[in-house]
Amino acid sequence: MTQKKKESMKDNLRWTPEMDECFIDALLEETMKGNRPDGTFSTYAYDNMVQTLTNNFGTHITKQHLKNRKKTLSQRFAELYDLFHGLSGFSWSPITKLFEADNQVWHDLIERKPNARKWKNAPVLHYDKLYELFSADRATGKYSKSGKERVAQWNSNVGGTNVESECNFQYESPNSQANLDDSPSNGTSVGTASVRGQKRKASMIESIEERCEKMTAGIKELVDVMRDGNVVAERQAQLAEKQAQLAEKHAQVAEWQAQIAEKQAQIAEKGLSILEKSRPRHYSEGEVWTAIEEIGIPEEQKLECYFFLCNEERHKLNCFGVPPHLRLQTLLRLMTDARNH
Repeated sequence: MTQKKKESMKDNLRWTPEMDECFIDALLEETMKGNRPDGTFSTYAYDNMVQTLTNNFGTHITKQHLKNRKKTLSQRFAELYDLFHGLSGFSWSPITKLFEADNQVWHDLIERKPNARKWKNAPVLHYDKLYELFSADRATGKYSKSGKERVAQWNSNVGGTNVESECNFQYESPNSQANLDDSPSNGTSVGTASVRGQKRKASMIESIEERCEKMTAGIKELVDVMRDGNVVAERQAQLAEKQAQLAEKHAQVAEWQAQIAEKQAQIAEKGLSILEKSRPRHYSEGEVWTAIEEIGIPEEQKLECYFFLCNEERHKLNCFGVPPHLRLQTLLRLMTDARNH
Protein backbone atom coordinates (compact mmCIF):
# COMPACT_ATOMS: atom_id res chain seq x y z
CA MET A 1 0.00 0.00 0.00
CA THR A 2 1.42 3.35 -1.03
CA GLN A 3 1.85 6.32 1.31
CA LYS A 4 -0.93 8.25 -0.50
CA LYS A 5 -3.41 5.39 0.05
CA LYS A 6 -2.52 5.26 3.76
CA GLU A 7 -3.05 9.00 4.12
CA SER A 8 -6.37 8.72 2.25
CA MET A 9 -7.57 6.02 4.69
CA LYS A 10 -6.62 8.23 7.63
CA ASP A 11 -8.43 11.26 6.18
CA ASN A 12 -11.58 9.38 5.10
CA LEU A 13 -12.64 8.16 8.51
CA ARG A 14 -15.91 6.18 8.44
CA TRP A 15 -18.19 7.26 11.27
CA THR A 16 -20.58 4.83 12.92
CA PRO A 17 -23.70 5.72 14.96
CA GLU A 18 -21.81 4.70 18.10
CA MET A 19 -18.96 7.03 17.24
CA ASP A 20 -21.45 9.85 16.55
CA GLU A 21 -23.09 9.35 19.93
CA CYS A 22 -19.73 9.33 21.74
CA PHE A 23 -18.58 12.46 19.87
CA ILE A 24 -21.83 14.37 20.54
CA ASP A 25 -21.65 13.46 24.24
CA ALA A 26 -18.04 14.69 24.30
CA LEU A 27 -19.11 17.98 22.67
CA LEU A 28 -21.77 18.47 25.36
CA GLU A 29 -19.30 17.60 28.12
CA GLU A 30 -16.69 20.11 26.90
CA THR A 31 -19.43 22.74 26.61
CA MET A 32 -20.45 22.13 30.24
CA LYS A 33 -16.79 22.39 31.31
CA GLY A 34 -16.60 25.88 29.79
CA ASN A 35 -14.23 24.88 26.98
CA ARG A 36 -16.44 26.50 24.34
CA PRO A 37 -15.93 30.25 24.83
CA ASP A 38 -18.02 32.42 22.51
CA GLY A 39 -19.46 29.31 20.87
CA THR A 40 -16.07 28.05 19.63
CA PHE A 41 -14.47 24.90 21.02
CA SER A 42 -10.93 25.51 22.26
CA THR A 43 -7.85 23.54 21.26
CA TYR A 44 -7.86 22.04 24.77
CA ALA A 45 -11.45 20.81 24.19
CA TYR A 46 -10.49 19.15 20.90
CA ASP A 47 -7.49 17.46 22.55
CA ASN A 48 -9.81 16.03 25.22
CA MET A 49 -12.31 14.78 22.62
CA VAL A 50 -9.60 13.16 20.46
CA GLN A 51 -8.41 11.29 23.55
CA THR A 52 -11.97 10.21 24.44
CA LEU A 53 -12.78 8.80 21.00
CA THR A 54 -9.38 7.15 20.65
CA ASN A 55 -9.81 5.44 24.03
CA ASN A 56 -13.29 4.17 23.08
CA PHE A 57 -12.72 3.10 19.47
CA GLY A 58 -8.95 2.72 19.09
CA THR A 59 -9.09 4.36 15.68
CA HIS A 60 -6.64 6.87 14.25
CA ILE A 61 -8.67 10.02 14.98
CA THR A 62 -7.31 13.53 14.57
CA LYS A 63 -8.58 16.97 15.48
CA GLN A 64 -9.33 17.61 11.81
CA HIS A 65 -11.58 14.52 11.75
CA LEU A 66 -13.55 15.99 14.65
CA LYS A 67 -13.81 19.42 13.03
CA ASN A 68 -15.07 17.92 9.80
CA ARG A 69 -17.59 15.75 11.64
CA LYS A 70 -18.83 18.67 13.74
CA LYS A 71 -19.27 20.67 10.54
CA THR A 72 -21.35 17.84 9.02
CA LEU A 73 -23.49 17.46 12.14
CA SER A 74 -24.11 21.20 12.46
CA GLN A 75 -25.03 21.52 8.78
CA ARG A 76 -27.46 18.60 8.98
CA PHE A 77 -29.00 20.04 12.14
CA ALA A 78 -29.27 23.46 10.47
CA GLU A 79 -31.24 21.89 7.61
CA LEU A 80 -33.65 20.21 10.06
CA TYR A 81 -33.90 23.23 12.33
CA ASP A 82 -34.68 25.60 9.47
CA LEU A 83 -37.26 23.16 8.12
CA PHE A 84 -39.17 22.30 11.32
CA HIS A 85 -38.35 25.03 13.87
CA GLY A 86 -41.47 26.96 14.84
CA LEU A 87 -43.85 24.83 12.78
CA SER A 88 -47.05 23.99 14.64
CA GLY A 89 -48.17 20.40 14.49
CA PHE A 90 -44.67 18.87 14.29
CA SER A 91 -42.67 17.32 17.10
CA TRP A 92 -39.54 15.18 17.25
CA SER A 93 -40.14 11.97 19.21
CA PRO A 94 -37.30 10.67 21.42
CA ILE A 95 -38.86 7.21 21.09
CA THR A 96 -39.18 6.80 17.31
CA LYS A 97 -36.55 9.46 16.47
CA LEU A 98 -39.02 10.76 13.85
CA PHE A 99 -40.57 14.15 13.21
CA GLU A 100 -44.20 13.33 13.81
CA ALA A 101 -47.34 15.12 12.65
CA ASP A 102 -50.79 14.37 11.24
CA ASN A 103 -50.85 13.22 7.66
CA GLN A 104 -52.63 16.39 6.55
CA VAL A 105 -49.95 18.55 8.22
CA TRP A 106 -47.25 16.58 6.45
CA HIS A 107 -49.15 16.89 3.17
CA ASP A 108 -49.40 20.66 3.49
CA LEU A 109 -45.66 20.99 4.36
CA ILE A 110 -44.55 18.79 1.46
CA GLU A 111 -46.66 20.82 -0.94
CA ARG A 112 -44.88 23.99 0.20
CA LYS A 113 -41.46 22.38 0.65
CA PRO A 114 -41.03 19.19 -1.38
CA ASN A 115 -37.61 18.65 0.14
CA ALA A 116 -39.31 17.83 3.49
CA ARG A 117 -40.67 14.54 2.07
CA LYS A 118 -37.38 12.70 2.76
CA TRP A 119 -37.76 13.30 6.52
CA LYS A 120 -41.28 11.91 6.90
CA ASN A 121 -40.16 8.33 7.55
CA ALA A 122 -36.45 8.88 8.21
CA PRO A 123 -35.34 8.63 11.86
CA VAL A 124 -33.06 11.44 13.04
CA LEU A 125 -30.62 10.29 15.71
CA HIS A 126 -29.53 12.54 18.58
CA TYR A 127 -31.66 15.53 17.52
CA ASP A 128 -32.28 16.46 21.17
CA LYS A 129 -28.53 16.67 21.86
CA LEU A 130 -27.81 18.45 18.61
CA TYR A 131 -30.53 20.95 19.50
CA GLU A 132 -28.76 21.60 22.81
CA LEU A 133 -25.43 22.05 21.00
CA PHE A 134 -26.37 24.12 17.95
CA SER A 135 -29.81 25.73 18.43
CA ALA A 136 -28.31 28.82 20.09
CA ASP A 137 -26.20 29.45 16.97
CA ARG A 138 -29.31 29.31 14.81
CA ALA A 139 -31.31 31.58 17.11
CA THR A 140 -28.63 34.26 17.65
CA GLY A 141 -28.05 34.82 13.97
CA LYS A 142 -25.09 32.64 13.24
CA TYR A 143 -27.34 30.52 11.01
CA SER A 144 -30.69 32.26 11.56
CA LYS A 145 -33.22 33.00 8.84
CA SER A 146 -34.15 36.42 7.61
CA GLY A 147 -37.19 38.21 9.01
CA LYS A 148 -39.02 37.76 5.71
CA GLU A 149 -38.56 33.99 5.85
CA ARG A 150 -39.77 33.92 9.47
CA VAL A 151 -42.96 35.84 8.63
CA ALA A 152 -43.68 33.51 5.74
CA GLN A 153 -43.12 30.51 7.98
CA TRP A 154 -45.36 31.82 10.76
CA ASN A 155 -48.14 32.64 8.27
CA SER A 156 -48.01 29.05 6.98
CA ASN A 157 -48.04 27.38 10.40
CA VAL A 158 -50.73 24.84 11.13
CA GLY A 159 -52.14 24.33 14.62
CA GLY A 160 -50.25 21.86 16.80
CA THR A 161 -47.21 21.54 19.05
CA ASN A 162 -43.83 23.18 18.40
CA VAL A 163 -40.77 21.04 17.74
CA GLU A 164 -38.83 22.43 20.74
CA SER A 165 -41.61 21.82 23.24
CA GLU A 166 -41.74 18.12 22.41
CA CYS A 167 -37.96 17.63 22.71
CA ASN A 168 -37.52 16.48 26.27
CA PHE A 169 -33.72 16.09 25.77
CA GLN A 170 -33.71 12.64 27.42
CA TYR A 171 -31.52 10.54 25.13
CA GLU A 172 -32.42 6.92 24.45
CA SER A 173 -30.25 4.58 22.42
CA PRO A 174 -31.86 4.41 18.98
CA ASN A 175 -33.04 1.06 17.65
CA SER A 176 -32.60 2.31 14.14
CA GLN A 177 -29.17 2.38 12.54
CA ALA A 178 -29.95 5.52 10.55
CA ASN A 179 -27.39 8.27 10.80
CA LEU A 180 -27.47 11.97 10.07
CA ASP A 181 -25.18 11.32 7.13
CA ASP A 182 -27.63 8.85 5.62
CA SER A 183 -30.56 11.20 5.03
CA PRO A 184 -33.01 9.79 2.44
CA SER A 185 -33.46 11.48 -0.89
CA ASN A 186 -36.82 12.26 -2.44
CA GLY A 187 -35.35 12.99 -5.82
CA THR A 188 -35.50 16.75 -5.36
CA SER A 189 -32.17 18.40 -6.20
CA VAL A 190 -30.93 21.44 -4.34
CA GLY A 191 -30.17 24.50 -6.40
CA THR A 192 -26.55 25.09 -7.32
CA ALA A 193 -26.61 28.61 -5.91
CA SER A 194 -27.98 27.32 -2.57
CA VAL A 195 -25.28 24.66 -2.32
CA ARG A 196 -22.57 27.19 -3.08
CA GLY A 197 -24.00 29.58 -0.52
CA GLN A 198 -23.97 26.87 2.14
CA LYS A 199 -20.40 25.99 1.24
CA ARG A 200 -19.30 29.62 1.49
CA LYS A 201 -21.02 29.97 4.87
CA ALA A 202 -19.52 26.74 6.13
CA SER A 203 -16.06 27.77 4.92
CA MET A 204 -16.40 31.18 6.58
CA ILE A 205 -17.58 29.63 9.84
CA GLU A 206 -14.72 27.14 9.82
CA SER A 207 -12.23 29.95 9.14
CA ILE A 208 -13.61 32.01 12.03
CA GLU A 209 -13.47 28.98 14.35
CA GLU A 210 -9.85 28.31 13.41
CA ARG A 211 -8.92 31.95 14.03
CA CYS A 212 -10.66 31.90 17.40
CA GLU A 213 -8.82 28.71 18.32
CA LYS A 214 -5.50 30.29 17.34
CA MET A 215 -6.31 33.39 19.39
CA THR A 216 -7.27 31.24 22.38
CA ALA A 217 -4.08 29.21 22.06
CA GLY A 218 -2.03 32.42 21.72
CA ILE A 219 -3.63 33.93 24.83
CA LYS A 220 -2.95 30.71 26.74
CA GLU A 221 0.70 30.77 25.64
CA LEU A 222 0.97 34.44 26.64
CA VAL A 223 -0.49 33.67 30.08
CA ASP A 224 1.97 30.78 30.47
CA VAL A 225 4.89 33.04 29.47
CA MET A 226 3.77 35.73 31.93
CA ARG A 227 3.38 33.11 34.66
CA ASP A 228 6.84 31.70 33.91
CA GLY A 229 8.26 35.25 33.86
CA ASN A 230 6.77 35.96 37.27
CA VAL A 231 8.27 32.73 38.63
CA VAL A 232 11.70 33.64 37.21
CA ALA A 233 11.47 37.18 38.61
CA GLU A 234 10.50 35.82 42.03
CA ARG A 235 13.41 33.39 42.00
CA GLN A 236 15.80 36.16 40.94
CA ALA A 237 14.52 38.34 43.79
CA GLN A 238 15.06 35.47 46.25
CA LEU A 239 18.57 34.91 44.86
CA ALA A 240 19.38 38.63 45.14
CA GLU A 241 18.16 38.63 48.75
CA LYS A 242 20.34 35.62 49.56
CA GLN A 243 23.33 37.28 47.90
CA ALA A 244 22.73 40.44 49.96
CA GLN A 245 22.59 38.38 53.15
CA LEU A 246 25.79 36.56 52.15
CA ALA A 247 27.52 39.89 51.40
CA GLU A 248 26.45 41.18 54.83
CA LYS A 249 27.94 38.09 56.48
CA HIS A 250 31.18 38.57 54.51
CA ALA A 251 31.33 42.18 55.74
CA GLN A 252 30.88 41.02 59.35
CA VAL A 253 33.64 38.41 58.92
CA ALA A 254 35.94 41.06 57.42
CA GLU A 255 35.21 43.37 60.37
CA TRP A 256 35.98 40.59 62.82
CA GLN A 257 39.23 39.82 60.98
CA ALA A 258 40.23 43.51 61.14
CA GLN A 259 39.57 43.58 64.90
CA ILE A 260 41.63 40.40 65.35
CA ALA A 261 44.48 41.89 63.30
CA GLU A 262 44.39 45.07 65.43
CA LYS A 263 44.56 43.05 68.63
CA GLN A 264 47.43 41.00 67.23
CA ALA A 265 49.30 44.24 66.42
CA GLN A 266 48.73 45.51 69.96
CA ILE A 267 50.02 42.21 71.38
CA ALA A 268 53.07 42.36 69.12
CA GLU A 269 53.77 45.95 70.22
CA LYS A 270 53.54 44.99 73.85
CA GLY A 271 55.81 42.02 73.20
CA LEU A 272 58.43 44.26 71.63
CA SER A 273 58.20 46.64 74.54
CA ILE A 274 58.69 43.82 77.02
CA LEU A 275 61.55 42.43 74.96
CA GLU A 276 63.30 45.77 74.86
CA LYS A 277 62.89 46.19 78.58
CA SER A 278 64.23 42.71 79.29
CA ARG A 279 67.33 43.29 77.16
CA PRO A 280 70.38 44.87 78.98
CA ARG A 281 71.08 48.40 77.80
CA HIS A 282 74.41 49.17 76.18
CA TYR A 283 75.93 52.43 77.39
CA SER A 284 78.39 54.23 75.14
CA GLU A 285 81.55 55.94 76.46
CA GLY A 286 79.88 59.33 76.14
CA GLU A 287 76.93 58.16 78.22
CA VAL A 288 79.34 56.78 80.83
CA TRP A 289 81.15 60.13 81.12
CA THR A 290 77.86 62.04 81.38
CA ALA A 291 76.64 59.71 84.11
CA ILE A 292 79.91 60.15 86.07
CA GLU A 293 79.47 63.91 85.99
CA GLU A 294 75.85 63.63 87.07
CA ILE A 295 76.51 61.47 90.18
CA GLY A 296 78.98 64.02 91.58
CA ILE A 297 82.37 62.25 91.32
CA PRO A 298 85.26 64.55 92.42
CA GLU A 299 87.28 65.96 89.54
CA GLU A 300 90.48 64.12 90.38
CA GLN A 301 88.68 60.72 90.45
CA LYS A 302 86.55 61.07 87.25
CA LEU A 303 89.13 59.52 84.92
CA GLU A 304 89.76 56.58 87.24
CA CYS A 305 85.99 55.90 87.47
CA TYR A 306 85.58 56.36 83.70
CA PHE A 307 88.20 53.74 82.82
CA PHE A 308 86.92 51.40 85.51
CA LEU A 309 83.44 51.35 84.01
CA CYS A 310 84.52 51.27 80.35
CA ASN A 311 86.93 48.35 80.86
CA GLU A 312 84.27 46.08 82.33
CA GLU A 313 80.81 45.88 80.79
CA ARG A 314 79.45 44.18 83.87
CA HIS A 315 80.59 47.13 86.01
CA LYS A 316 78.50 49.45 83.79
CA LEU A 317 75.47 47.19 84.12
CA ASN A 318 75.85 46.97 87.89
CA CYS A 319 76.35 50.71 88.29
CA PHE A 320 73.62 51.93 85.95
CA GLY A 321 71.15 49.20 86.89
CA VAL A 322 70.36 50.94 90.18
CA PRO A 323 68.44 54.22 90.62
CA PRO A 324 70.48 57.43 89.95
CA HIS A 325 70.72 58.46 93.61
CA LEU A 326 72.44 55.13 94.50
CA ARG A 327 74.88 55.03 91.59
CA LEU A 328 77.71 56.91 93.38
CA GLN A 329 77.60 54.56 96.35
CA THR A 330 77.42 51.54 94.04
CA LEU A 331 80.39 52.74 91.94
CA LEU A 332 82.60 53.33 94.99
CA ARG A 333 81.83 49.90 96.38
CA LEU A 334 82.57 48.23 93.02
CA MET A 335 85.91 49.96 92.86
CA THR A 336 86.76 49.01 96.49
CA ASP A 337 85.90 45.37 95.82
CA ALA A 338 88.05 45.38 92.69
CA ARG A 339 91.04 46.71 94.66
CA ASN A 340 90.62 44.12 97.38
CA HIS A 341 90.70 41.34 94.82
